[in-house]
Amino acid sequence: MTSRVIPAIAAATLAIEAVVVGVTVANARPLLLPVTVDLDDGITLATVNLGVAAIVLLAFSALCRGVSALWPAQVIRWIEWSQVSAVTVFLIAQLNGIRDLAALVVLYSLTAAARLFLLLHDRSGGRWPFA
Repeated sequence: MTSRVIPAIAAATLAIEAVVVGVTVANARPLLLPVTVDLDDGITLATVNLGVAAIVLLAFSALCRGVSALWPAQVIRWIEWSQVSAVTVFLIAQLNGIRDLAALVVLYSLTAAARLFLLLHDRSGGRWPFA
C-alpha cells in the first residue's frame, strides 16, 4: 500500500462512521450540554448537542484525511490532531460537569496549543524528549 492509500481508506471509513452516527443520532433523543457564563445568575450562553458534535468530529477527521491523501502534507495531520483533540477534551469536560465558558475555552486552548507545540518541535528537528 502506498502512503496515499491508507489515508484514503481512513477517510472513507471515518466518513462512513459519520453517516452511521448521523443516522443513530437522528433517531435518538439529543443530549444537550449547556455552556454558561458565570456572571450574576449563570446565564446559559449556548448548548452543545453531543451527537452533532461527534458527527462534526468524524466528518472533520475524514476531510483532513482525505486532503492528506490527495496532498500528502504533515501539517494537515497536525491541524487535525490539534483540533480534534481539543474538541474532544472540551466535550469530555462538559460530560464531567464543567459548564463555565472560561474553563472550557482554557481547556480547548491548552490542548490545541500543546499539539501545535509538538508540531513546532517536529519541524525543528529536535529529538528531545523523544530520543
